[in-house]
Amino acid sequence: MDELQSALDPIAQNSRTTAVMSTEEGTDILASGGRDLSPAQRALANEGDILARSPGAHAEITALEAAEKAGLTPSEIAVSRAMCPACQAAIESSGGVINDDLLGAYWP
Repeated sequence: MDELQSALDPIAQNSRTTAVMSTEEGTDILASGGRDLSPAQRALANEGDILARSPGAHAEITALEAAEKAGLTPSEIAVSRAMCPACQAAIESSGGVINDDLLGAYWP
C-alpha cells in the first residue's frame, strides 16, 4: 500500500487516499479517492488485481463497490489516511470492523 501511495506526487500524497482491499477469494482491489488511481499507481498492479474506478468517491467506498460488483467478499482493507466517519459507517454497515488507528478494517 505504501508503494501505491508513494507513486503519487508529494501534493497528491497529502490529499488523496489510496486503499488496498484483500478478499476471501484472493483477489486484491486497488482504489484511490477523488480522481481514481493514477497511471503510475495502475502500473504497480499485479496480474489479477482489480483497479477500481469511481471518480469523485472516497477510496474506501470505491473498493467496497468494486468488491460487491465483482461478487467478492472483503477480508481486509488498508488505507493511506485515516478514514472519515462516512467511510467508517459504510465499512461497518458491510460487516467490517474498523482498526483503532482508522487506517484499516477487517471483516470477521
